[in-house]
Amino acid sequence: MIQSKLQLLVEELRDTLKRKEEEVVNINNSYISSSISNIKQEIDTFEAFTKKQSNDPFLMDQILKNFQKEANVIIERINELKNT
Repeated sequence: MIQSKLQLLVEELRDTLKRKEEEVVNINNSYISSSISNIKQEIDTFEAFTKKQSNDPFLMDQILKNFQKEANVIIERINELKNT
């Protein structure tokens, strides 16, 4: 159960990044390209950590809150990328 909820967070991150990539597709900016690459690595790391989490029902709420908080930080970084 916790794994499916964590996987939804990973999918949300990947979808958010994909939308941003589509938004900036014609921008030839090394900063944006580098940032997108770094965020992809961050999402891969995030996903790897989600797969190592306990299924302990007593810890589930706290684990989900912690991952949601980190996902929000990553989404904020994605949204900060500008079309300039």
